[in-house]
Parts: sequence; C-alpha cells; structure tokens
Amino acid sequence: MSAGNAGETKSYKDRTSGAVQAVLLENPRYESRFPDVNSIYDGFYFMFSSTDKRSASFLAGGEGIIGLALKLAFDDEGLSILARDGSVVARIEGQAANRLREHHDKGWVINAALATTLYHEKEKRFAAEVACLCFDAEFDETHSQALTTFTKNIIGRINAGLRPALELEQQQLDKVIESKGAWYLTKNTPSSPKEKGMMYYKRRRTWADYLVVAAMNGNIGCQIANIVFWIGLVAAIAFAVWWFIIR
Repeated sequence: MSAGNAGETKSYKDRTSGAVQAVLLENPRYESRFPDVNSIYDGFYFMFSSTDKRSASFLAGGEGIIGLALKLAFDDEGLSILARDGSVVARIEGQAANRLREHHDKGWVINAALATTLYHEKEKRFAAEVACLCFDAEFDETHSQALTTFTKNIIGRINAGLRPALELEQQQLDKVIESKGAWYLTKNTPSSPKEKGMMYYKRRRTWADYLVVAAMNGNIGCQIANIVFWIGLVAAIAFAVWWFIIR
C-alpha cells in the first residue's frame, strides 16, 4: 500500500497567552490499492547534443522527427542512441543513463522519443530533448496495458507541440490505471533551460513527418508516401552536406 502526504500544521494566536501555537490538521494518509508508483513506472526528460556531422545530420534530417521512437543500445560502458542504420548518434552519460540502465536491467519497457530539437547558429551544433517513459510490463497485464495507452497518449501530445508532465505521483498513477490509460495531466511543464544562442529547430510533428514515419513503418499502401519519404531523405542529406561540409 502507498501513502500520501502526512498531516499538515496550521498556526494560530492563543487568546489567553498571546503565544503562537501550531496544531495538526486532520489529513488522513492516502491509501492506494495499486503498487507503489516508483516500483512500476518512471518518466523524465533529458538532453543531448550533437558531437559530429553524423549526429547533426540525424537531428536535422528525416530521422530527427518529433515523437519518433529512438533506438537505445546498452553496453558495458553505458548507453548509446542509434540511427536506423545502427550507427551511433550519441553517447548518454550521467543520471539519465543510470536511470535507463537500471530499468533496462530490470526488464522494463523503455520508450524514448524526441520531444524537441534545437540549433546553435554560431556553433553549428544541434541538441535534442528526449522524453522517457518506462514501466514494468511483467508486473500485471492490466497495469501494463494502461501504461502502454498512457504512453501513446503522452507521445501524441508531444507530437502536437506540447510538453506534458512525465513524472507521476501515486494518486496520478492510480488515475492512469483506473482510466485504462486515458488520464493524463492537462498542465504542461516548462521547457528545459536553453543554452545561450540556442533556438528551437523542431517542436512538433508536421503532416509531412507523419507520412515519413508511416513509410518508415510500412503502414501505408500508396507509393506517394514512399516517394515523399525518399525525396525528404535525399533533400535532408543534401542539406546536411551543404550546411556542414560545403558552405
């Protein structure tokens, strides 16, 4: 069982002595009928920057789409983000890498998606914010299905250019499970502080991005989407070559 906040205190002035007294207000501890939130779910954002032309072209091109699931690879030295061809785009270290490693070792489902991309004009460098939603899919099928639906809804809000809260308190997790994943916080969280000189490059998914993702996943039957994808990919590569090599 999980508990909420303990009772709160309220101060008042004693009429007889004039002293300020503090009394404990009645505030029963919240009791949950679901598992402790920290035992089955974790959600957070983290940032990474491009370090070479390959990682810069990844974020600037057809794979740097908002909401696109990122490929993660764990090894003895840490964590890497991979492109579709398997090449390393970025190495992740620090608290984010440790949290993801812990969840990976426990066998949790890890959903990592691009939330925003940024560009530094002076330094010719890209950066990205990643949304991570991780949960224990083996604990209970009902809880797993609810968190899977919740994750899809959150990614959908990110695609629309919003920045939803990812961390959940116990009562919020209970609402997610009770609603079968339909519940989420309507209030957005502030964006991570930008480095000086950084400007937003992408903050939402466009209709063209949806076509590209559909073609990537093979979920569209018409050839137009494939043509759009390849044209976009070639254009992105040409732009990256011109921007980072020729100019």
